[in-house]
Amino acid sequence: MRIPFVWKIRIALLSFSVALLLFSAVAFVNTIIIAVTGYQAQQQDTGEEIDQGNVSAKVMRFKDAIAKEMKKQNFDQSWLPVLLAHVQVESGGDAEHTPDIFQASEYARGSNHRNELTTSESIHYGVACMKSAANALSKVAGHKLSARDVGDVNLTSDYYNFSSLAVWMKRNGVKKWTLQNHTDFYHWAASLGSGSGDFNYYKKILKYYDPETGTLGGVVESVSAAAKKAISIALEQRGKPYLWGQTGPNAFDCSGLVIYAFRKAGFVIAGRPTTKTMYAGNSNFARIKKSQIKAGDLVLFNLHGSVDHVGIYMGNNQMINAETDENPLDKQIEIANIGPGSYWAKHLVGYSRVNN
Repeated sequence: MRIPFVWKIRIALLSFSVALLLFSAVAFVNTIIIAVTGYQAQQQDTGEEIDQGNVSAKVMRFKDAIAKEMKKQNFDQSWLPVLLAHVQVESGGDAEHTPDIFQASEYARGSNHRNELTTSESIHYGVACMKSAANALSKVAGHKLSARDVGDVNLTSDYYNFSSLAVWMKRNGVKKWTLQNHTDFYHWAASLGSGSGDFNYYKKILKYYDPETGTLGGVVESVSAAAKKAISIALEQRGKPYLWGQTGPNAFDCSGLVIYAFRKAGFVIAGRPTTKTMYAGNSNFARIKKSQIKAGDLVLFNLHGSVDHVGIYMGNNQMINAETDENPLDKQIEIANIGPGSYWAKHLVGYSRVNN
């Protein structure tokens, strides 16, 4: 039986359509498999150790501009190091050649926008986005988010990827960041077709910011866990007054802050050692070289003709110290830059380590 030519055409077209349909189905299934297995691979990347990294000088040059914008928007300055970590991640450390240093175009102008802001615009919207994250998440979590709480910092990292986080948390009764909550949220976001985002974004921020000390990463290797705890205790005294001769808990002078922090961290320090004793050394204090310094060591200064000031080194050319009663109360105990070219670098005379 001869098949009419027109039927041959129809049969060919039908065969082609079926083949195309089968091909599309297979491709769709493969896409789902790739997406799921890729997502699962991300889920499994949950290592606890996060290598610390330095925030670049090209990023740090924007520190004052970001701080100024934070003040203008009435955003808690304790979040400044977190914002600088975001700039490091978003600009790849090359903020000088990346005008939209926060990659805030999408927040300012909607999806599908990238690198469309000037630096000043990026700083404005970057700060606005982080303030929005802190405010929205605080309401859902039921407490004011703190830049010193790793879970709270991780929440803001997730929000930076997907601003729908606050909605998801409220809908699911979630009050805090956990790895499981983080994983569930990203799974939900991916199911909406929002893209997989960067599951490990929070780790990238923690690479450059240490919530335990509230400071940027860098030289973060500490003498010991106890010495790192002493840094945290000293930082908790910010807002208290400088008062000569005092060792706390309500007021401190420079050596008094050191004694208080290390004793609270478990160190046994005899008597009431002075800065001169800390510099010269005794059973509690050992002189070290600059090449040996780690977070938790002491940095000593000659301000008025003798060794008369001390601070606790935090890494990244920073120290926490009880500075002076001439500062406003919130800056009498503060973090100071002791890096090259700073006021403190000109008076730095030596380093010491607290023995336990």
